[in-house]
Amino acid sequence: MPKISNEIKKALDSAIAAYGNITQLAKEMGIAHSTVLFWQNGKTKSISGQLWRTKISPILLPFMDGAYPHTPNTPVLTASETKAKYNEEPKPEKKEVLHEADIIDVQLLHDYDPSFDALDKFVKKHSTGKVTFAREVKPGYFALNGISDRGYPMQKGTSLLIGGLETAQNSELVLARIHTGGEIVLRTLVRMGTRIRLQPAPNARGKAYEWDINRNPRFLHWMYPVLEANVSFRKSNS
Repeated sequence: MPKISNEIKKALDSAIAAYGNITQLAKEMGIAHSTVLFWQNGKTKSISGQLWRTKISPILLPFMDGAYPHTPNTPVLTASETKAKYNEEPKPEKKEVLHEADIIDVQLLHDYDPSFDALDKFVKKHSTGKVTFAREVKPGYFALNGISDRGYPMQKGTSLLIGGLETAQNSELVLARIHTGGEIVLRTLVRMGTRIRLQPAPNARGKAYEWDINRNPRFLHWMYPVLEANVSFRKSNS
């Protein structure tokens, strides 16, 4: 499973510039816009080997230094990995430490009220399983599977690590519950002085939300940042 190195990120930037934007590049690759975005901003740390061989490498390799031909059944190495393989002594691989987060059904979050519920206890009580992530899982963090939102479509099989109890920063992807109406949405947080905007993904059909925090401080019930995405192409047997 290729890790997303700085070389791959540079190739992504070059490919995005060549195709015009992330949306067009994702369309050419046959994957979701959010998948490319998470590779670019580091929320996803690696790419499935099958996905790399069949969809990603044929498009990215021309934008990488030392691009070379490959066959679908041959593991693809980056230029730097190829140089290391043939010119340097092999180094022992570092074992990746994975961390487990409790999965919770997004519908149950409608019952969560931060005024009365401790988030970490609420998550433990309603957990339906575990998902692994590269990032350390702190108290209050939780995972969502298969969330469906027209404002921010996700690749099928995507699990999201939500930073419960963390403060979302400007330009981050967030999970938020709107106070009026109670909708739970995925949006990009855009802060402009006292005005807040929850922006859908480019070309998505979802609604944008905008308000002034001084005039309407209770517009949101809660909001937490999306810290990492884990895309699985194989259904778990557990």
